[in-house]
Amino acid sequence: MTDAAIEKDNSKRRWFVGLLIGFVASVAAMGVIWVNSLPKISVSEDKLSISNCELPLPTYAMGVCPKLYCKKEILESGLFPLHSLVGFNDPKPSGKQTLAGAVRYPEESSKELITKRFECELDGYEVKGVTYL
Repeated sequence: MTDAAIEKDNSKRRWFVGLLIGFVASVAAMGVIWVNSLPKISVSEDKLSISNCELPLPTYAMGVCPKLYCKKEILESGLFPLHSLVGFNDPKPSGKQTLAGAVRYPEESSKELITKRFECELDGYEVKGVTYL
């Protein structure tokens, strides 16, 4: 193989690798943008905030945002530590006015988890009240 043929072959490889890197980078950038657009609850300086739940909601957020508002209400009640685990019985609320679930949090004197059941009453996306069972 001559030097010109080797250089031509290397040039094709560089072009293909450059194209592949550009494709992977653009897919990764789209993934980061998509993940940052998902509804989420965040804790900063002992304050809870919900993001990406502004009306009108995209389809994927309709099942998540009512749960986030309910979780925020539960954690802001002061009855549980801010990093408690809040779980819901129904995977998607879809029109239900009541969400049921449980809060799990560590007991202060030991490392065992305590479970407290709740029902969260909703009016649209607004929490009307939380009842602990």
